[in-house]
Amino acid sequence: MRYNSTIKNMEFYDGVNWYGFGLGLGLGGCPSSSEGTMEFDGILNTYRLCNGTVWITLIGLPTLALCSKVGAIDYRSNTFMYCDGLLWMNLKGAIVS
Repeated sequence: MRYNSTIKNMEFYDGVNWYGFGLGLGLGGCPSSSEGTMEFDGILNTYRLCNGTVWITLIGLPTLALCSKVGAIDYRSNTFMYCDGLLWMNLKGAIVS
């Protein structure tokens, strides 16, 4: 997993392709010095990413796998997932290269 400053998103390599993380809406300003910072938002129970201008919510698609450790992040089934306190959320977005 790494931050790609060209596309302003986190990305990861699944062994074949690079994928971006699914993104949501901007949630307010963040300092340019924080570009690439990813942190857990305990209010929304999701991760957010600073793109150098605004905080972007990383939207995950729900899986059927239960979890209980809020904020846990894991790589499984060729994707990154995080626990929202109930389900593992799949962060795999579009192919970036």
